[in-house]
Amino acid sequence: MDKLQQYKKEVDVFLASFLASKQKGFARVNAWGPDALDKIKSIVSEGKTIRGSLVLLVHDILHGHVKNDALRVAAAYELIQTGLLIHDDIMDHDTMRRGKPTVHVQYKSEPMAMCVGDICFFLAHELLSNTSVDKMSAEIFQEVGIAQMEDVARTAKSKEEIVSLYRYKTARYTSSLPMMAGAILARANNKSIHLLEKLGEDMGILFQIQDDRLDNEKNPFTDHDIEAYKKSAEQSIARLTIQEQHKIILQDLVHFAITRLK
Repeated sequence: MDKLQQYKKEVDVFLASFLASKQKGFARVNAWGPDALDKIKSIVSEGKTIRGSLVLLVHDILHGHVKNDALRVAAAYELIQTGLLIHDDIMDHDTMRRGKPTVHVQYKSEPMAMCVGDICFFLAHELLSNTSVDKMSAEIFQEVGIAQMEDVARTAKSKEEIVSLYRYKTARYTSSLPMMAGAILARANNKSIHLLEKLGEDMGILFQIQDDRLDNEKNPFTDHDIEAYKKSAEQSIARLTIQEQHKIILQDLVHFAITRLK
């Protein structure tokens, strides 16, 4: 995880500069603009930056040469994650996020917080525009919205339905998308992109299973299921044509998804 911490710093610096560049334009509209940017920056900087870090990690592992594009995409994914969290907090009536009052609590207004979440999405759209992963990103985030509807409705009952929910609500945008984006930006071959997509899905499902366990939420998954997803992830890593030291980093990420404490 030390490697991800290094990438987090890079994404944080890029995002701070990008958000600062928007201050003047936002202030021209009204005083709410700069205030929204400050709230967005606060939430982003306090996060783990897993999605953005995975973009940079895979881009570098595959010897990519478009670091600025990778940073733009990494920052965009963190902004979208921030917008999703702001909206999630409203839906779940949460009052604290990363040790601070949630945005709708700070404003004492859910509609105001929804606007800030929307701003996050539009800022991300600006960063993703004219990159080689903009269409793929849009499609996978559309899946998140659809899966979120199922989660809110609580219609997923069978194990197969819950796996599908985990795949589309969490796994594909949390790990598959960032790793695929890093690979595409590095001009990797289709085999590598496909293996990283599958690895990301397995990692994301393991991540969500552990998340439920930490929150004491019931799910139908056994230790045998966890071992099966772990084995599948390890098989994808083994088939990647990358240095052994880089395979170890990916294996460590799989282990983190299973054993993390938050």
